[in-house]
Amino acid sequence: MHRLARRTASMNGLSLLALVATAVSIVRLVVGVLVFQGAVRATLFDVVAANPLVLTVSAAEIVVVALAAALIPALRAGRVDVREALIGE
Repeated sequence: MHRLARRTASMNGLSLLALVATAVSIVRLVVGVLVFQGAVRATLFDVVAANPLVLTVSAAEIVVVALAAALIPALRAGRVDVREALIGE
């Protein structure tokens, strides 16, 4: 019982750490856009760099690309026979 409680506590800690890291990344993205508004403004035509819609779409695109980058290798790894892979090593 004690091991289970410790493992659950560590999982909660890891979940909290991941949530904080995600929040920090989003804040860094927003701050980066606001700091580099001039450079962003030069690349965007007829769009305000601090536009919430632009920030939201940009963040969503980053999330989609990151998920695809993680999902493609995971699907390939899921098709591998574990026993064959272990024997091959």
